[in-house]
Amino acid sequence: MFQKIKRLLYFPVAGYFKFFAAFRLKKWNPKIIVITGSSGKTTLLHLVESQLKGVAKYSHEANSSFGIPFDILDIHRKDLTLIEWPLVFLKPFINAFKSAPKEKIYIVEADCDRPGEGKFLSNFLNPDITLWTNVSRTHSMNFEPATKNKNFMSIDEAIAYEFGYYAQKTKSLVIVNSDSDLIMKQTRRISCAIKKVS
Repeated sequence: MFQKIKRLLYFPVAGYFKFFAAFRLKKWNPKIIVITGSSGKTTLLHLVESQLKGVAKYSHEANSSFGIPFDILDIHRKDLTLIEWPLVFLKPFINAFKSAPKEKIYIVEADCDRPGEGKFLSNFLNPDITLWTNVSRTHSMNFEPATKNKNFMSIDEAIAYEFGYYAQKTKSLVIVNSDSDLIMKQTRRISCAIKKVS
């Protein structure tokens, strides 16, 4: 019962934080580079950081519908207990109006742990560039209903489609792993330049 309520409230509550984060993001207006895929995101983020260093701000330990808005709003939860939440809910009213980060590039690791997350975050981030590493069955249990409803032939296709929202919303360039047939099938959704990396 608790898990069902948690699932139902996930995006509405995340939407509250996204609203304030979008306000701060608009004031900041950085070039946004999304690093996405089932695995390898954090490694690629660190590789990019090793090259760009202080030129960009990085979404360390923040890659979800809650984590990314928290990162933009400079909200840091300490012990993940319920007692923290009242203060966490108040912080966006203050932090949304704080001065924007000095960096002009925001490199953000973005995941898709559940159906709807890619769409939710991509509409919010509207990335300039997306780097898409791979598609595999991480968090696959969350995507089983999508195959039972016959929307997709396999869980892998459902996961790839959700990640595909980041590529679809990208404005300038999408860099994809061309060794993945699942990714290549989603490239028809991309309207900007595509760079294939094998």
